[in-house]
Amino acid sequence: MLEIVRESDDVAGSNSLDGIFQFVGGASRVAACAAVSGFYFAYPDAKYFAVGKIGKDQVEDYATRKGMDLRTVERWLSPNLNYEPQ
Repeated sequence: MLEIVRESDDVAGSNSLDGIFQFVGGASRVAACAAVSGFYFAYPDAKYFAVGKIGKDQVEDYATRKGMDLRTVERWLSPNLNYEPQ
């Protein structure tokens, strides 16, 4: 919820009001610079799918094409492997 709070500055002898915008959310306040925004696109006829785990043959092929050590590639891809590296 956006709340507009007006405070008077009587300390300096001024009667002017300064507008202060505060974002109030429950017990905490969020500064405007902490906001996150973006564009999210979806097409109603699109088919979305999850990508499965990576097989050993795919990892070996990738390591060969990149000229990398198989153990290094397995370490980097370990969360996505469908097997336990040796």
